[in-house]
Amino acid sequence: MHKAGGRYFLEWDPRAERDVDELRVLDARQIVAAIGDLQYEAETRTRQRKPLRNVIPSVPDASWEVRVGEYRVFYEVRKDQTVRVLRVILKGRRTTDEAAGSNDGE
Repeated sequence: MHKAGGRYFLEWDPRAERDVDELRVLDARQIVAAIGDLQYEAETRTRQRKPLRNVIPSVPDASWEVRVGEYRVFYEVRKDQTVRVLRVILKGRRTTDEAAGSNDGE
């Protein structure tokens, strides 16, 4: 999926698409809306959006995360103004890396 509209282009990794497809409709809507906002403010730090301090081994290309309720959306911003959504992971008792690795399916 590649969508233009704002300052950034949005591109979905197939794993992120699968992650969203497996969610409840209400959660998916909120997450897709938050991802849509990234086309305007992908590199603006907020209470819910921040750059990652450390590399997550199972999502090594991720440089930013946005919190949407109990979920974390991991993405990278490329020099060509493309935001690539890499994973959508439920934040829980497991570490983010364990959650990302457990939902690979590849």
